[in-house]
Amino acid sequence: MGLSVCYLWLMALFDIYYEMFYNSRSGLLVYCWLLQYMLRLLLIILMAHFTTKQALEAKSLITDTNNGSMDSSTKEELQLFINQIYSSTIEFNAYDFFTLNTQVIKSAIAAGATCLVILVQFHSERN
Repeated sequence: MGLSVCYLWLMALFDIYYEMFYNSRSGLLVYCWLLQYMLRLLLIILMAHFTTKQALEAKSLITDTNNGSMDSSTKEELQLFINQIYSSTIEFNAYDFFTLNTQVIKSAIAAGATCLVILVQFHSERN
């Protein structure tokens, strides 16, 4: 997932740069590709975010289930599972470089704008 997010972000960034400075035969095609990249990127990030939220809700559900009346072996298994869940964080990350959540969207926009400004400066110095 992390590589897909990085790939989609880079491809969108370079397509925007190319569209800004070079004549393309079909502007509509480029905009459709950019829309497709952005939709895929948003879907990956939002699905990771909502899955994380559902897993956090499952923590409380399992805790409530453990408080109910069950036999001792089932309670013991649930208690081991609860200990495992509470000892680790529930999040999607890309090789510990960044966490896939909604904050990534803002960070990607900020980083993309910065990279585009740098590419525009390089392009203007070259001409």
